[in-house]
Amino acid sequence: MSTPLYLLVALMTGALAIAAGWLVMRLVSPLLGVEAQGRRLERRRVRRLARGEDRYFEELRSIDAAIEQNAKMAAMPRDNWRRPTFLLLLPFTTLVAGMLALDWIASAFGRGGLPAWTAAISTNAVFFLLGVSYLAGPNSFPKSPAAGWAVGGTLILIGVAGAAHTLNHLPHS
Repeated sequence: MSTPLYLLVALMTGALAIAAGWLVMRLVSPLLGVEAQGRRLERRRVRRLARGEDRYFEELRSIDAAIEQNAKMAAMPRDNWRRPTFLLLLPFTTLVAGMLALDWIASAFGRGGLPAWTAAISTNAVFFLLGVSYLAGPNSFPKSPAAGWAVGGTLILIGVAGAAHTLNHLPHS
């Protein structure tokens, strides 16, 4: 497969993978989402209060702490896809997801037909993409922005170094 065709197929495969992941999350959210967890915690608290006073008062405190944490998570904005960082990284994320999917599918069928450089790029691009998202996301480490820069820079270096190492050891044609 030629490189332009591979990139086109990877982009389409990545778009399908991301759309399928989004659909699964939307279908599973009523069962496992923040609201469902809040309802389960409230039912657990009601059952605990119905038992009356006993020596396990810590259980009620832990349930209340979990309810408070769940309320904080429910209050967080759900529109992460509208953030500029996400929108800028979406095409690259789609391409990397497609490359990983194609690499996985091709390895299951003997890796025939893929360009040789894909072995180096597909896996190491994940590190690079995570590093860029840490650097681009202003709230990645809210208490210590320097830690976000350090983690992002380290992930980028790991991705670039891994890709360079793998590309350097590919058989030359």
